[in-house]
Amino acid sequence: MSNERKQVTQSSFPLRPMQAHEFPAVHRLMQQAFPLQEYRSFSDAEALLSKNEYEILVYAEEDEIIGFIAHWLLDGFRFVEHFAVRQSARQGGIGSGIMRAFLAQSDVPAVLEVEATGSELAQRRIGFYQRLGFALSTVGYMQPCLQGAVSDIPLLLMHAPQDISTARLLHAQANIFHAVYQQEPPLESPLA
Repeated sequence: MSNERKQVTQSSFPLRPMQAHEFPAVHRLMQQAFPLQEYRSFSDAEALLSKNEYEILVYAEEDEIIGFIAHWLLDGFRFVEHFAVRQSARQGGIGSGIMRAFLAQSDVPAVLEVEATGSELAQRRIGFYQRLGFALSTVGYMQPCLQGAVSDIPLLLMHAPQDISTARLLHAQANIFHAVYQQEPPLESPLA
């Protein structure tokens, strides 16, 4: 049954690498879905496309981008930096289908960040990822601001599969800080 579900999910929500001419549409969706401090300027984001470890996968219908996952292949895991679905396509199962397809095609664990604010929106996001098989960890940190003059954001890591050790998550955190934020990681998890 699990294999059948993966096949249905992958064929229902086929993800493909973004083509260069689609980047402006992806960046517009990023701007609509995330606050300023959580995404890079157009030129900084476009510069990431030349990095071998960075990829944007898109889900499109009739050549129109409905959603995307921007992720990094780091040391033994995939870090989902951005995941968004067009506002008009939300609440219809598309986001769940896209993430299930992403997880099904990945041969390594997936890690992503969620806000640790305790707000209703943060709790809804955590619940969304938990329903997809992610576990909420106690490994957290302050996300450096990607642009603008806004304070850092408290985050926690979530991961799939659920049986990833804290030591491996701390290793993932260090990799995220080095590759994604280009900073040294915090010495200890300030949110745990």
